[in-house]
Amino acid sequence: ALPLELTAARTMLDMEHRRPPDLEVLSDFDTNQYRFGRIGGHNVVLAILQAGVYGITQAALASSMMRRVFPSIQFALMVGIGGGVPSESHDIRLGDVVVSMPVAGYPGVLQYDFGKLGPDGEVTATGALNRPAPKALAAIAAMQADYMMRDSGLMEITSGALRKHPRIRAKFSHPGKVNDVLYRADYDHVAGNNCRNCSHHMAVFRTPRETTEPNVHYGLIGSGNQVIKNGKFRERLREKHGVLCFETEAAGALVSRKSFYIPSLISSS
Repeated sequence: ALPLELTAARTMLDMEHRRPPDLEVLSDFDTNQYRFGRIGGHNVVLAILQAGVYGITQAALASSMMRRVFPSIQFALMVGIGGGVPSESHDIRLGDVVVSMPVAGYPGVLQYDFGKLGPDGEVTATGALNRPAPKALAAIAAMQADYMMRDSGLMEITSGALRKHPRIRAKFSHPGKVNDVLYRADYDHVAGNNCRNCSHHMAVFRTPRETTEPNVHYGLIGSGNQVIKNGKFRERLREKHGVLCFETEAAGALVSRKSFYIPSLISSS
């Protein structure tokens, strides 16, 4: 969705390609901007939303355009930055990865702002999004099994990408465990762009990790047009649905009846 996210995705390409000379131009229909490359043995095309125009509707339009221009795409990943929802069962930290996976009653993504609004202010879902492609779900199961036997290797992958692209190192490197602070859900933060003036007495103690290597979590992702900045609302959705993180485009990618999307988000707490 964002230039920041497109940059991160491009660093994962083993090789970048030029625009294919035989790519059909649909100027009256397709407003997407694409980048091309290869990861392993797979050719990859990356798309980004229009600047300043984000959310579920734009993600649905962009995915529809992409599917029409590239009809041979087997499946797609919605990749982006999400807001983590730590809990006792999921110790989500800054830089961890949340992979959407179907859970009881949900296809892997919950559109938390779609449904009936009750007298208590709670939204009751009136429908469900499409399930991801079977091929993607099989890949997730295999990945889970692999990570039980060996390290994920994410630290080596991200470190290699930063060495390859030194210009982005300062912006994309982990800011340090000291800056990964989780505050109580009922705490109203001091207004501003950071928590420099927030009360550290309201921080939740968490046992420090030995390294900053990302952990991978699998489960439900909350998606909607509203950016979640309210800890109490975040906790209500976690307690009611078991949401692991929030973002603002995945539901749009899963709206299409022929959707082939499985969201995967880098989450922060």
